[in-house]
Amino acid sequence: MPSKKEVKELNKDLVLAIEWTAAEYKFLNELLQDLEEIGTGKEPLKNLRKASKILRYISRAERRANRFERRVRKKIEELGKEEFALTDFINALREIAKELDVERAHLVNYSSFYDGLLEKELNRAVAEEQLEEEIKKENPQKAQQIHTALLQLVHQIEYQIKDAEKWISALDASLKKAQRIFDRLPDEDKINLQKEGLEILHKYRWAYPDNDKTTIFLAQHPADLEEMVKTSGLDAWYLFGYSLPAVKDLINERTWPMVMVGLVKMMVANGRNLEILLHRGLPAVKDLINEHTWPGLVKMAQAVGEKAGTFFREGLYSEYINNPDLSYNKKKWSEVVELVEKNKGKIRHALYSGQKPTFFKDVNGKLGIVKGKLQKDGSETIVLGGPLLGKAIIRIISDQAFQGWKKAFEAEKVWGDLGFDYVPIEPILKIGGKLRAFKTKEGLWRVSTKVLGPTLKNFMRSGGYETHEELLLMQEKIIDGLNKLKISHGHLHGNNFCIEFHEGKIRLYAIDFDQAVS
Repeated sequence: MPSKKEVKELNKDLVLAIEWTAAEYKFLNELLQDLEEIGTGKEPLKNLRKASKILRYISRAERRANRFERRVRKKIEELGKEEFALTDFINALREIAKELDVERAHLVNYSSFYDGLLEKELNRAVAEEQLEEEIKKENPQKAQQIHTALLQLVHQIEYQIKDAEKWISALDASLKKAQRIFDRLPDEDKINLQKEGLEILHKYRWAYPDNDKTTIFLAQHPADLEEMVKTSGLDAWYLFGYSLPAVKDLINERTWPMVMVGLVKMMVANGRNLEILLHRGLPAVKDLINEHTWPGLVKMAQAVGEKAGTFFREGLYSEYINNPDLSYNKKKWSEVVELVEKNKGKIRHALYSGQKPTFFKDVNGKLGIVKGKLQKDGSETIVLGGPLLGKAIIRIISDQAFQGWKKAFEAEKVWGDLGFDYVPIEPILKIGGKLRAFKTKEGLWRVSTKVLGPTLKNFMRSGGYETHEELLLMQEKIIDGLNKLKISHGHLHGNNFCIEFHEGKIRLYAIDFDQAVS
């Protein structure tokens, strides 16, 4: 016969299991909304897109279940079989993960990546090819096995989509039941939950006192806090210290599912650049955050990915300062969200992530040229919108810097001798065969230059491992060439090299010669 202590511990774990299951309902609800948005037409990709979203949900839910079991050190089916039928659900998740024969993290990452490809409305063949390329970056040895197994699983769900949707509906009923049980928990059980939640809040330096109403509310949702901690990783301090306080006024019983799921979506989309989003990005737009604007903020963060923090802190903040009615003008707000989603590819570029959304708007309905300034290190860069968006910028630099840049750009023989079949220096645009560079009356140079791709630092951080050795060798040769030309660049770090692909081959360029001396 179990002791009173053992019974009390079991009851505590059961309460935690109920709370975990009730928390899972938020994510299932998100899936149901996604499936509803896809619709039920005959379009060939619709069922495939539904299947990819179901697989993405399953993979993440299985991960959340494992994390919960490690926390309470008991199987969920042990705890919940009497109260709500979760055994079949958990077993199904684990069988699916086992079928892939890869780490669960891969199932989460690649199902999400594949779902993102389908959301771009790529055709099946292109999406599957890009998925394989992504897998090869991190798992070259098992790439074919993972790719085949993952697609087999998605296609199996696709062909049995009606059965899958029935299973989702049944799960919905089980989780709703758990939600109702959670809502009826006695105060004593809620105090146990609150202790768990407070431990998390204290650990990650939540600044508000234990008797604050938002603190009490958050503490009663430890499973949600755990999920956010896991998603934010090493940046959890910034989440609890800066971002959650920025959305504090929005947090209540009714809005919490929207807020919590939205934060998780933002963090997942932001990838490796979370510190900027959580520490500076969301706090910068604190006064813009309300129930009406929050879904749009989530959409924009998802659209611009790892540049969301910079975009919120600089571009969106500037837009709000100039248009303070954005926080309540639904029409204006919808236009801003739409502009960002339409121009997400450009905003993800380092040059454009700090621009206001209206920078990307047509002037009077036409493609007019608009300008935005990028201040840096005492020099000035003018980024161009309209028809030149993503194609050209203007750098304003000293005569000394321009002469160094020009010398490097025109040294074709030096670069050819080093093995380059192109000039690996930021391209100065030409008109009529002449450099598009003009000296101002102040003695500075306005130099038109081509917009290149990602920086070397960001490119290497995001993958592409098979090209790392080649790029580092190219970087060494560029530095060697500049030394031979007796040109001191001034700040030749990873952010001042840019990547570009030309006819399937990767190219590297040294950029930003504003401190050059020759």
